[in-house]
Amino acid sequence: MKRILVFLAALIGGPVLIVCGIGEYKDSKQLQAQGKTITAKVTKAEETVSRKGRHKYWLTIEFQPEQGSAQTATSQISSDRFSRAVADKAISLVYLPSNPRVFQFGEKAETRYGSVVFGSVLLVGALAFLGYVRFVRRAPAAGTNASAQGSMGIPASPAPAAGDQQKVDDQQKAA
Repeated sequence: MKRILVFLAALIGGPVLIVCGIGEYKDSKQLQAQGKTITAKVTKAEETVSRKGRHKYWLTIEFQPEQGSAQTATSQISSDRFSRAVADKAISLVYLPSNPRVFQFGEKAETRYGSVVFGSVLLVGALAFLGYVRFVRRAPAAGTNASAQGSMGIPASPAPAAGDQQKVDDQQKAA
């Protein structure tokens, strides 16, 4: 049952991640081409710890784009940038003037394509698993003659007839 659930999650999650990743990739490319750098004010900094002990760092920022109203956003950030932003009470970011909700922390925008890659790996893995399952189910149907063959795939020799066995036994006694 677990295999089926993992398979379905990969089969559905792979394409979803690919589609979302394409949007993320396009946004990052637009930020590189048209992005404006600005310094945002840190209004709230929060560190969360999961049950497994993993730390996540969140910043709530406020910034004023060249055109439009002030923007407030909460976003996850790396631990080193988090430490600097908390100490400085400010952080630089690159935003898209046509849509200020699209931004990245830092002086320059980076190309992001991780979701596309991970989604592709999930989808290929799910399709490979599907192919493996089909291959395994077809193999016994194609190999119905396998019972007439030995363990190495060599045809089994027929058992000697009762009279032939007597001849073999007599020859062994004579020798």
